[in-house]
Amino acid sequence: MARRTLFTGVALLALSSVWSCNGILDNEPRFLVQGGSEAGGAESSALAGQSGTSGGGSEIAGEGGVAGAGGAPSTPDETAGAGAANAAAGAPPATCPTTADCALAVCDGKSCGEHGLKCIEKKCACPGGATSETSCSDGVDNNCDGVVDCADKKCDHAQCGSAATSRCCSGSCVDTGSDANNCQACGTKCASGKACRLINDSDGRRGHCECAGTSSLCPGYPAVVCRNETPNSNVCAQTEASACPTGQTFVDVTGGPNYCHY
Repeated sequence: MARRTLFTGVALLALSSVWSCNGILDNEPRFLVQGGSEAGGAESSALAGQSGTSGGGSEIAGEGGVAGAGGAPSTPDETAGAGAANAAAGAPPATCPTTADCALAVCDGKSCGEHGLKCIEKKCACPGGATSETSCSDGVDNNCDGVVDCADKKCDHAQCGSAATSRCCSGSCVDTGSDANNCQACGTKCASGKACRLINDSDGRRGHCECAGTSSLCPGYPAVVCRNETPNSNVCAQTEASACPTGQTFVDVTGGPNYCHY
């Protein structure tokens, strides 16, 4: 009787194990995938798709990104793709900030620096090719260095107006025919209280400091003396070329006051 009871218990234990295994096979998704049933395969694909949409980078997630319903692309995102396409197409930039950029065809005619510099023939240059102020009275920064007309050092002593006596002196346009601080030449200052007299005759238009018969009142004395003859007496006049400031030419006037001019 005891043997029969033992045999019955062993049999029941075996049956319990079989039922337990059947439960695993019936309910475990892993075995459903391996089982290859149509329903199981669909469910597995759905799970893989969800994993691919939200996954952080596993191989399963990557495959799911292709097969999943979410449709997450495996290639770079559309925004990056569009940017790459634009770059490949060579969309011209608004500016080409360095000289090296001018070698790019898309930079031709674009700004490459301050003060009007542009890419011209693959070089960063000032339009027109000017290397100095071509005019000291046009109000234009001709050589693109950031300073205009008389403010540009290259315009020092240059004519800056319609009259030959209009000259750039110390950054300003003055009339050397009447300015007592720049009489006849930039920096030639008349004696205190003395005016710069404009003389305009067949020899030219220029200014002379007045001297009231006293040569010591003339800037540049003794090479410059006070003229006491008529016409145009009591004005300072040069006696020789050495009395002319640098950059000026000496003019020996017959019957009138000698002078220097730019």
